[in-house]
Amino acid sequence: MKSSGTFFFIFLVAYQLIFYYTLARLRPWLGGAFAQSPWFLIVLQIIALLLPLFIWLAIKKERLRDHIPNNRLGFRNVVYILVISFLMLPVMSLISALSTFLAPNAAADALGQLQPHSLWLLLLAMAVTPAVAEELVFRGYIQSQYPGWAFWKVALLNGFLFGFIHLNIQQFFYAFAMGVVMAYFVYHTRSIRAGILSHFFVNAFNIALFRFAAWLVPEMERLLYEAGDAEALTAIQATEVSEWAAVIFVGVIAVVFLPFAVILFRMFIRYNKTIEREARILDMHIVKEGDVS
Repeated sequence: MKSSGTFFFIFLVAYQLIFYYTLARLRPWLGGAFAQSPWFLIVLQIIALLLPLFIWLAIKKERLRDHIPNNRLGFRNVVYILVISFLMLPVMSLISALSTFLAPNAAADALGQLQPHSLWLLLLAMAVTPAVAEELVFRGYIQSQYPGWAFWKVALLNGFLFGFIHLNIQQFFYAFAMGVVMAYFVYHTRSIRAGILSHFFVNAFNIALFRFAAWLVPEMERLLYEAGDAEALTAIQATEVSEWAAVIFVGVIAVVFLPFAVILFRMFIRYNKTIEREARILDMHIVKEGDVS
């Protein structure tokens, strides 16, 4: 049982290598418009992640729901998860910015290519689908396969596998960090919904921010042009932020936000341990009352 998650991951990587090799061969036959649309990305994620999971479960004659923690989150946990995820965004952005010195930002490039499509379709393709598919695979099935391990080891392994499956050195580091944090969310709440909620929020926020930035500069240029402020318009068009300046800016925000994220994360863990302890006490009372009767 302890190695089932590792064996499944090896199966998943082998499946994806065969799948993407086949896809590369078939790509010339696919319609150009469809292959560059959010719908193609949605189908791709389902076939590349969820399908191998269900094939594996069929081979082992197991049910997915037996491996997926699905407790109710409760309002307080929802607030904790959303606020902590928000406070962690600058840290993730800093890691992403630093790793762009190693390789191009594939996620940003993909988002730029899909930019002309509607916001709801972008959210469906790059926030909803990956949040559900990746969480079911990593914080759902794989995370459940190491019951004898100390959880910090499980979380680190989960983050590593999650980063590795992106097959991109630039995405590996921030995906690793995301994977570890979301692993703890799911572990302490005993709910896959925690991972899905955090994953969706992080992706959706980045999509909205990217969309806003793409709208803001042209809109400022339009307003300045209409106002006849040629000097300010020229200044904006000539402005180019260096990569290191962006890293320093994001780094400062990350340093400010991180302590609050850590404090809230500890409060989140204490809160869920209290809930778990109270649930055990209640169960003990019920059992004792049953024995008496």
